[in-house]
Amino acid sequence: MHQRYAVHRLTPRALEIELYQALVEGRADDFCHLFSSRTERMEIDPAAVQSAYEALAERGRLGAVEQIADATGIRPRLSERIAHRACAVLAASARPEAIDYLGQISTVAPRPAEADVQFGIRFAWRTGRYGTLVDLCRSTGVMPDLTDGEVDSLVADGCARNDFRDVERVLELLGRSAGFSGFDGHLERVVASGRLGEIPAMTRLFSDFTPTAIDLPLLTRMADSRDTRAVRFAYLDPRAATVLRDRLPAAVEFATATEDDELVSLLTAQQGEQATGPATGDSSAAAMHVVDEELLVTVFHYLGRRIRRDPVPLDRPGDRQQLEVVLNGMISPEGNSARSVLDTFTKHIAPTVISADSPRFFAFAPNAPTKASLLFDMVVSCSSLQGISWLEAAGVVAAEEQALRFLTSLIGLPDGARGCFVSGGTQAALSALVVARESASGRPGRLRVMLSDQAHASIANSARAVGAEPLLVPTDSGRLTRHGVRSALAAMDPRDQVICVAGSAGTTNAGQIDDLQGVAEICAEHGFWFHVDAALGGAALLADDARQRFVGIELADSVVIDPHKWFFAPYDCAALLYRNPDVARKVHTQDAPYLDAIHDNGEWNPSDLAHHCSRRARGLPFWFSLAVHGTDAYRRAVEHGIMLATYAAQLIEHAVHLELILHPELAVVLFRRNGWGKADYLSWSKAILDRQIAFVTPTTWYGEPVARLAFAHPATTTEVVDEVIASTLEAFRS
Repeated sequence: MHQRYAVHRLTPRALEIELYQALVEGRADDFCHLFSSRTERMEIDPAAVQSAYEALAERGRLGAVEQIADATGIRPRLSERIAHRACAVLAASARPEAIDYLGQISTVAPRPAEADVQFGIRFAWRTGRYGTLVDLCRSTGVMPDLTDGEVDSLVADGCARNDFRDVERVLELLGRSAGFSGFDGHLERVVASGRLGEIPAMTRLFSDFTPTAIDLPLLTRMADSRDTRAVRFAYLDPRAATVLRDRLPAAVEFATATEDDELVSLLTAQQGEQATGPATGDSSAAAMHVVDEELLVTVFHYLGRRIRRDPVPLDRPGDRQQLEVVLNGMISPEGNSARSVLDTFTKHIAPTVISADSPRFFAFAPNAPTKASLLFDMVVSCSSLQGISWLEAAGVVAAEEQALRFLTSLIGLPDGARGCFVSGGTQAALSALVVARESASGRPGRLRVMLSDQAHASIANSARAVGAEPLLVPTDSGRLTRHGVRSALAAMDPRDQVICVAGSAGTTNAGQIDDLQGVAEICAEHGFWFHVDAALGGAALLADDARQRFVGIELADSVVIDPHKWFFAPYDCAALLYRNPDVARKVHTQDAPYLDAIHDNGEWNPSDLAHHCSRRARGLPFWFSLAVHGTDAYRRAVEHGIMLATYAAQLIEHAVHLELILHPELAVVLFRRNGWGKADYLSWSKAILDRQIAFVTPTTWYGEPVARLAFAHPATTTEVVDEVIASTLEAFRS
């Protein structure tokens, strides 16, 4: 292109004219050639360059923009108008990498219209650029509007062209499970085409794959290939230690040259095994406690794939008979290869677990742990961290106490308040009611625990476990009120003794907050223990608009908040908090000669504050994520859930076929579909799960079957909510 320029024959003025002409016409190659040949005193006008950037960007020529920017060192700064026009062009032409670059050089983050993105998605689909289709969706956050038939066509075409990795990525994006048959036939085509790097993806897509399908000659070919995917697969095969032994040095050299650190780690670990001898087959007592490097790499590879899944697919319920067949013989005297057991888990067990961390999970109480908390949960497990006592785990206890102080401060409990992390609200309720019982006056009479008819079921169960009888206070609006408590006391047998009144700061069924102030005042008047179940709703204390609804929670004697619900921690993690922890410690401390050592130092031990002793450091992932992200990030995430509930309620109110039951106080929405009974709701729930739209389970409201949506995941979009509400227009009959 620029060969026509004899630069050495151009005068400085002629060179300058040619330079600007190339810039104006967008001839990036010519411009860069001329620019590199200019004299040092010849300056280029930054305004002219910026003008050229905008003209090129408007036509979607981001490659030319980047080329000129690299040559001149002048950073592009595109206006909002140009950025959005360029974004539309790039989206429609399915160029996600250019959209990412556009975001780096624009004064605002451009967001293409969904229609332009869908046009680009279909363009990528029609041209067979399935990897580009996925990248475009990831870059823009728009899900493909493809029918099931179009997806099936994509899968068939991708497999026919041996693009198994791209097919796998599309299925992951759509949340659809693989499970195709015909592995051997596809394998023959892949081997004939020489695209051995596609084989690992094939093994994950086809349910009829067996390790013996990869014979030793093919395994050797994969090890000798120049494709890191094939090489990694070959050396993860259990037969590699013997069959590929002589090829290992060359494979290490290849992996080093490609700078694939994960592959280098795998191969060098196998070199170390060759030098010391493999631990597998060791019949010594310590054989299970020797690191299996192959297993280490394989598990970390799976963990990396799982934690990077975005969005997390819902998956589906499992079939008991099928699972029993899969698991038959797994536990035996001689054991199995770790790879085969992990394969069983990834292919047959994991897909039958509905993902509570999916942004399409709206049933029960969603669990949406942050990536930081998940990663640190691995650290807790890998380090075998426990949190029983200060003597054994001072650092763990100190870090957990810091997270607990954040919660007591958020609630408004006094400075001396303390607590511990337990497995969930049920264990917290039991532990709190034990303290309430022991703190009661001790006068004769039947012990009662007062709670509303909307309280969590664990409170009534825990009451029975401590020898008390639940005293249910009927409600007509779902909330326990001062008047309701007084009426229940007046109607109660005077010989009965109330040991606790349990209030809810976010009922599980409807997300409602009791009259905490009124109930607290009655408890103070009568000397009752006041327990508040804030397991579901406590995180909303972070939201300025919701905080005033919790007035009175600061007067509680005990509070439970579940970080594994709305505080984005992994299962299982609930915080049990006491206004006066000394009372709890006197009740729960276990006295035994072998435990004297942990009690003699005067420090607080988590094992002394609940009905437990041995415990993992379950509060650390929550602490780590709080420390990493900061409380402002948590506030924004919680407010997003409240916004989604408000948005869903508005949609329901404007839908003629739906009726909103309650205006949501927090992030739970109840509504009825006119004309539906229980069977219809269940059929609807099954149908939208089958289609991977969402996981929604119905509930009952004062005996009437209704629909229920519970929001928590910050990645849930209003578009997903639109899908769920729109699905109620269809007729689902059992």
